[in-house]
Amino acid sequence: MSGKLFFIGLGLGDLKSLPLKGYYVLKSCDLILLDAYTNFFDLTIPPELTNLDIKMVSRQELEDNSQEILKEAKTKKVALLIPGDPFLATTHVTLRMEAIQQGIPHEVIHNASIFSAAPSITGLSAYRFGKVATIPFPENKSSYPYDVCAQNLAIDAHTLFLLDIDVKKNRFLNVVEGLEHLLEVEKTKNQGVITPTAVFIGLCKIGTPSAIVKAGTIDDFLGHRKFWKEMGAPQALVRCANSLHFAEKDALRVLWGFNKINAR
Repeated sequence: MSGKLFFIGLGLGDLKSLPLKGYYVLKSCDLILLDAYTNFFDLTIPPELTNLDIKMVSRQELEDNSQEILKEAKTKKVALLIPGDPFLATTHVTLRMEAIQQGIPHEVIHNASIFSAAPSITGLSAYRFGKVATIPFPENKSSYPYDVCAQNLAIDAHTLFLLDIDVKKNRFLNVVEGLEHLLEVEKTKNQGVITPTAVFIGLCKIGTPSAIVKAGTIDDFLGHRKFWKEMGAPQALVRCANSLHFAEKDALRVLWGFNKINAR
């Protein structure tokens, strides 16, 4: 019997975002593994999937037992369910390469991720986003996300900041904490990356019914630490380019009530 390994993106929010194609694949699989560590994700099994034997796996299980997974995939149909799009975590890329090296057929079923959802929901042009950076927890001091933003501003591009998470410890960085990190670096480097008139967009739980999007200047965010902390994870932050296209200005005004359209 010939096996196959399926990498199936779950998109944003919960298991109901599973694509229809993925659903039909799962019905034919002998082993279904669910990545339960990559991001905060509602792992509630919907009624349509309760008849399937879905095994949740940790990062350690996925990495340490990768050869066992590949062994199964040589003779069985094996599916790996991954929040977001399948290959935005290096662990999954490694598993894919190992499957290719061992001659195991594989198939990828893509889905939405924060990389595509952030431009889509904010109304900003996807063509104007530059390099992405992750803002780390406070104990992991780094100027890297600030430096990336400075590089993006130099080419008049928006910056998407991912905010650090630790699913195992149920810990996450919120929008205000991310801004405070950037402010600390600004005090040292003073390159005008974080200014009073810079436009930011805070994102929370995108892809869920409780999604939150707020646009404003830094002062509009700093007084609301409790709000962003209580909203939960995952969260992300966008620092807009210093110039906004008229269509982007209209989107920020109409969608999010941001009227400081001359802000830089």
